[in-house]
Parts: sequence; C-alpha cells; structure tokens
Amino acid sequence: MKKIILILCLMISVLAGNSQTSRQLSDSAYSIMKSGRFDEAVSLLLRAINKDTLNANAFFYMGLAKANTKNYNQAIIYFTRAIELDTSKHDVLYNRAVTYYYLGKNSEALADYSALIKKDAKYYLAYIGAGNILATDHEFKAAVYNYSMAIKLAPQMPDPYRFRGSVYYNIDRVEDACYDWDLAVSLGDSTSLKYKKKYCIPYFTSLVDKSTKKILKNPKDTNAYSDRYYSYSYLKKYTEAIADLDKIIEIYPKDTIAYYNRGVMYGYLNKFDKAVADYTKALEIDPYYLEACYNRSDAYKELKNYEKAIEDLTYVFDKSNGQFDIYKKRGELYLLNGDKVKACEDLKIALNSGDKSVKDLIFKNCK
Repeated sequence: MKKIILILCLMISVLAGNSQTSRQLSDSAYSIMKSGRFDEAVSLLLRAINKDTLNANAFFYMGLAKANTKNYNQAIIYFTRAIELDTSKHDVLYNRAVTYYYLGKNSEALADYSALIKKDAKYYLAYIGAGNILATDHEFKAAVYNYSMAIKLAPQMPDPYRFRGSVYYNIDRVEDACYDWDLAVSLGDSTSLKYKKKYCIPYFTSLVDKSTKKILKNPKDTNAYSDRYYSYSYLKKYTEAIADLDKIIEIYPKDTIAYYNRGVMYGYLNKFDKAVADYTKALEIDPYYLEACYNRSDAYKELKNYEKAIEDLTYVFDKSNGQFDIYKKRGELYLLNGDKVKACEDLKIALNSGDKSVKDLIFKNCK
C-alpha cells in the first residue's frame, strides 16, 4: 500500500512539473541561476523554449546561463533571439554587448552599447561599457565623455570614477586622475586606493620638492606656491597648505581663488570661523563667486548659525537662476532652525525633483 502511495505521489509531482507554463519554467530557472546552478537552469530553460518558442525571457536567461559558463558564442545566439522577440528589453542588449566584449569583438560591443544609449539615455552601465572599449582603443577623449555621463547618471557608483581616473593617468593628467581615484575611494573602491598609494602620493610628494626648489629661486613665484599648496592639500597637510596660500595672498591681496581655497583648508581643520572670514573676503572681491557663498553656508551650519546658512543658500539659488540644487540642504537647515513648514516645502520639492534620500526626513517631520 505504501508503495502505491509513493508511486502516486511521484506521478502527481511529474504531472505538476509538466503542467508548468513556459513563463513559470523560465522564472524558476532564473531563480536557480542566482545560486549558481546553471546546468539545472539550462535544463528548465530548454523545456520552457520547447513549450513556447516566443518566450523572450527564456532566451534571455539561457543567454545569461551560457555567458556565465563562458559559452560566449552560444550566449550571443540566445541574446540575439531574445532581442528579436522583444526589442524593449534593454538588459538583453547590454548583456550581449558585454559578451561581445569578452569575445574580443569590440566593434560589435560598441555598436550594442551605442544602440542601448539611443534607446535609453539614462542607462549608465552602457556608458561605462562604451568607455571601456573606447579606452582600450585609445579613444581617450570619447572614453572620458562616456565615463563622465555615467558619473552624472550614477554619482554614487565608484567604477566610472576609477576608469576615468585611469584614462586621465594614461594621458598625463595625473592630478585629475588622483582626484577621480579619491572620489572612488570615498565610495569604497579598494582598487582606487591602491592606485592612489602607488601613483598619487609619490607624485604629489615629488611636486612639493620641485615647487620648493622653484620658490627658493624666486620667493614670489605664485605658480610654485599654488602647486605646493595643492600638493600639501592632497597629502592632507592643511597647515602647510594654508601657509602657501598666505604667501599668495600677500603677493596678490585680491586673489579670490586663494581666499576661497584657504577657506576650504580652514574647513578641513574645523576652523569654521576663519573659513567664514575667507569666504566672505572672496565674496567682497567678487559678489558672484557663488561657490564661496555655498561653502560659507556649510561653515555657518557648523557654527550653528542656521539663519546665515539659509541666507547664503537662498542667495546662491537666486543668483544662479536655480542651477544649484539647494532644496534638500536648505530643508535640513530649516529643520535645525525649528521651521518645519518651510523645511517640508523644500524637502517635498527635492523629492519631486527625484531626490529619494529625503523620504525619511519627510516621513518624520512632515504631515
């Protein structure tokens, strides 16, 4: 009797499997692939395709399975069929481009990335992929453009900063390279940290020595002081950087950039009162130096002078015709200053402009 029950259960199980739709089979295969079980996924996907030869997802997932097991030529075939069945699936086009790249077919990969960008100009991964191919082909200017577009679309992703930094380094723009690698490091990129230690710190240490020799020859060489200040800043020697900016200001008392940069250095040292003084001096010389006003707002915030901080952000917004995105920052300042009504107005504008990071603030403070 027990054997009959077991046989019946097995038959029911088999029948249930056979009754699965092509869509269900392909979805199950995709779930299995996430745990690395590609052979099992392929078996399910073959059944899904046999049930419905128009199931674009089944062909797409089969392409992923083949690509992940390094059967790149077969992956191309399945991706291509998926695209033929459904041209709206941008992820398929992206994965075919990546697979072409692995096969060394750069022109085909670049064509796919370009087609994808035309379909969806906000698909930042396509810009990264295109940038990588262009950099490999020594098309550095075009590569920088693509990486810059990726950064604009996904500023919290470290990869495009690292890649653009590498291009800058290859074309002898070392300072730009180090700046990008610093940004990547701040986003948690360990590879960029290695680049920084290997290339940037020795470069700026050497530049300090070279600038010092120039200053010894000509104590009024402001370019040398500027190079050494920047190098000290990169090396986080802010007191030494300030001393060089003091010299530049002594030689050119109306150098707005020197006052601005010294304000930044004072900020790094948490000397916010001195930072405010320098930003104010820069604005006295040039009332439209909006970056100085924007930074002074941050310094006022640290000094808990929230009203002044709000005034500066509003001034920046008005004078720039709205080019500076101030709503989240000003909303936070209104909260600190105890004005929830104005805070919520700004935070909601920020949310409607696409800044999802303000959701928690709105939930906690706005009815």
